[in-house]
Amino acid sequence: MAKKADPSEKLIASMLSLVAERGWSAVSLSDIAEDAGIALSQCYDLFPAKTVLAAAYFSKADLEMLRQIEQERAQDGTAPEFATEPHHETVRERLFDVAMARFDVMTEDKAFLASLETACRHDPSLGVSLFRAWRRSVRCVLEAAGIDTSGVRGFSRRKIYGAALLMAGRSWLGDDSADMARTMAVLDKQLQRIERLRQTLPIRC
Repeated sequence: MAKKADPSEKLIASMLSLVAERGWSAVSLSDIAEDAGIALSQCYDLFPAKTVLAAAYFSKADLEMLRQIEQERAQDGTAPEFATEPHHETVRERLFDVAMARFDVMTEDKAFLASLETACRHDPSLGVSLFRAWRRSVRCVLEAAGIDTSGVRGFSRRKIYGAALLMAGRSWLGDDSADMARTMAVLDKQLQRIERLRQTLPIRC
């Protein structure tokens, strides 16, 4: 017997498609439910706002990124506890790899993300509504790179590295090259800047 499609997955897929085609502000929750073939009452029970649905998409992307990284580490024999071993990659190298993995899993959704980014620039309240999802994603990226995000130092790290990831993400949205050279250059530059900051202010980051 064929497995019944998950309504959450169907709603996320419809949101990605419709927003990429029409723009964030031109798509309603009822449009998404209709496109997904889901009753609005069920849609509203799962995701009572478009921003909640968008947050679910980012959580899904976080998990896909983690699975991809875990698969790559399993293939090359890298243990999950590599972050505590001094002979492995530097913090900058690990974070670079993890950030690029996250961009990779979202590549097919770039049109949706570009529309969402544009909407956030025109409507600051939208950005505020999505901030919790962004904060979770930053924490996920840092933890995957072996960077502790707890406590006061963790708070500073999330702010500092989050700004770097945001800069790289904006570059990525406009980077149509096959090798992502521009994105990698911006990301590497931002991480080098933080690496110099860490040497100057080790307590903060």
